[in-house]
Amino acid sequence: MADFNENAGIELSTLSPLGYETNRENLSSLAWSFDGEYIAYVSNVFSVERYHNIGPTCLYFQSIKVGNVKQIDPHLEILVAPCWSPDDKIIFITGYGGSLGPSIYKIDTQSGKTTMVLQKTGINYFVHGVLSDGKNLILSCENVQDQTKFLVMHDLETN
Repeated sequence: MADFNENAGIELSTLSPLGYETNRENLSSLAWSFDGEYIAYVSNVFSVERYHNIGPTCLYFQSIKVGNVKQIDPHLEILVAPCWSPDDKIIFITGYGGSLGPSIYKIDTQSGKTTMVLQKTGINYFVHGVLSDGKNLILSCENVQDQTKFLVMHDLETN
């Protein structure tokens, strides 16, 4: 792998495909770790013929230097917009599961343990960032009933 050169557009790393032959793998929601050594991304297997997901939606962590990939399946139907904690130990992500609307989850990057952080019936939450103190999330929210949208700084310690 070549050294990064932002002006020349040198390839940093090849994202590791899952190797499905008759369907398409979607890679989305790329996020750099704070230390710059890892990238997190969401991937699923999409049936071109049936136009829907046919495999699990998983979160992947890939080392930029050596290319090692770790897969975590949090057992949610949809994952969107991973955001690293400043210490690179936690990924906060918007996830959809079952009858729940978009909710905020945290995923431990070592164990893969997934924990719901924020969910409220009638409100759709989307995570956009983690403040540098690691104690607050920046979220956009939507009231399902009247479609009102607003931004929130969510304190993880007081919830």
